[in-house]
Amino acid sequence: MSRETIRRDELDKLFHIRDDYHGTVPLYPVYDPHYNGEEYRDWGDESDWYLWISDQEGNLQRMRGYPTRMVYFGTEAEDHTDVYYSFFDFYLRGFILQENMDQINHLLTDVRQISNSMAQIGVFDHLSRKEGLYPGQFVKNELEFIVITCRSMYESLQQVARTTWESVEYLEGGKMQLPKKFAKIALEDEKPVDLESLKLKRNLPDELAKYYAEEATHFQKIRDVRNKIVHDGESFGSVFGTSDGLAVNTDGKFIDGFSDVWSDETIRENGLAPLWPIVSKIVQTTLRALNRFTSSITEEIKFPDPIVPEHLVFVRGDATRYLPYLDYLITTDPWGTYILEDVRQRYLMNSD
Repeated sequence: MSRETIRRDELDKLFHIRDDYHGTVPLYPVYDPHYNGEEYRDWGDESDWYLWISDQEGNLQRMRGYPTRMVYFGTEAEDHTDVYYSFFDFYLRGFILQENMDQINHLLTDVRQISNSMAQIGVFDHLSRKEGLYPGQFVKNELEFIVITCRSMYESLQQVARTTWESVEYLEGGKMQLPKKFAKIALEDEKPVDLESLKLKRNLPDELAKYYAEEATHFQKIRDVRNKIVHDGESFGSVFGTSDGLAVNTDGKFIDGFSDVWSDETIRENGLAPLWPIVSKIVQTTLRALNRFTSSITEEIKFPDPIVPEHLVFVRGDATRYLPYLDYLITTDPWGTYILEDVRQRYLMNSD
């Protein structure tokens, strides 16, 4: 929504938007418990939320409520489980391009769906221990969905990168267009691209070229597993329910590229190891690719000041609460005790 579609005398209600900004106005909810604005005693904690809708005459009407599955602007996170990613912060409050919004929304949906799959794996983990249910096929379906989704996120990211790159001026030796496909820039002869070769071929800023070169190895791993599932009809491999929790075979061909997540202490004598570090590593590295991209492109290119200067962007969803614990699941809680207990209390209390 542009400022031109909102009545001028209504714009002051958007206290978080920069005064000199005249482009598209993002009407995301705002959480600001410190703002001394319009208060309603009967709203309670909801008075800290500012949600507006615009009518056909351009009037802004504040609504009572708070988002349950959305992004919002906040001076702080309303809940400690709400997630901050510099990628979404950059594009939703700093550098809004309408050409990017569909892909940004796709990526937000992917983030929520991946976390939902993590929650469902936790549910199957719980049921396998309590009910004696064999969880293998259910969990494999979720694992394959996570891998396929992570692979597609790189394509959405590449579309965002391409549009962003087209919108900036880069004068050192001329500017070449980024390819449409992530593989076209990250791989060369089906192998991770060499940094110097990439810089010479694409004439990219050093940090952006370094980003693609460093991201190429993980991308290739995700791509190879996804291709085996989608194109070759292969299965992820066996998932076992053990007394400790869900486990996989350490010599499985699908997870060979991610086996460095296990410590010697977590691998059993029979070669089984906990599943959660593999899931967490795949998700963590993919999500970090988003943040690493914005860091690389802002390192050497000057972008406009943020549209919303004093608030950050936070992401929330049904299960995004698990995403801040990815590193914890790799290093400290490889059998997923935290998720197991959380899904039990959140979704399965009536089944106990």
